[in-house]
Amino acid sequence: WTDGRWWRPNANQPSGEPNLYHRIKTGGSWSAPVQITSGGTGSAALVADRQGIVHLAYYTNPESNAYMKWDGLAWSASEIAIRPSHGDIDLFVDVNRKLHMLWDYFDAQANSRRLYYSAREGTVWSQPESVALSSSGFRGSLAADSSGRPHVVWEVQGVAPRLLYSTKSGPGWTSPVQLHLITQAPAQFSSDTAISANDELHVVWLASPTGKSEVFYNHAKVGSDVLPPSVSLLD
Repeated sequence: WTDGRWWRPNANQPSGEPNLYHRIKTGGSWSAPVQITSGGTGSAALVADRQGIVHLAYYTNPESNAYMKWDGLAWSASEIAIRPSHGDIDLFVDVNRKLHMLWDYFDAQANSRRLYYSAREGTVWSQPESVALSSSGFRGSLAADSSGRPHVVWEVQGVAPRLLYSTKSGPGWTSPVQLHLITQAPAQFSSDTAISANDELHVVWLASPTGKSEVFYNHAKVGSDVLPPSVSLLD
């Protein structure tokens, strides 16, 4: 978790420098918190692979995604993995222990946000790939199938919010597919994605078609041996 972002009693302003801390639960007790970053951090994502290695990606200034890992005994030194970035990071580790990272970046010159993807094999992160471009912001989530192919779901907010899906196809990405009816448009920051062992992608989000918040769900078989899902929407 981070510090420096909690509200002080009887005040309306946060104070302090936000950094990340680590605790371990053994039996019924937790270890003392240990600070593992310095200099301030933003959004962070944490995953563990099948060998118990914990992988951490987080936003740090200037406009960078940093990476470090915990081997069960100690954290590695922090390294700058990606530039540029404005955070909103999601991290996924596949069955082959390949790391996949998703994040967004606001391009002031183009006055729009871009959703980016990169993968790490060994010690090297791949060149960032553009997944989507929007003027109204993102909230992206990421999963990879048993063949290591990434699948991305993201929100586009604005006058007509949408929840979209794309997967990597060769050097590029497939055309976005909308996952909901018009009346089921996603509430901001409400969506999430997971994938099961049989390569079934599961997506949930909040919507208010009747004025009350409801949880909606969609799913598709997305393994590399099948075509990207085709969704027919009737409203």
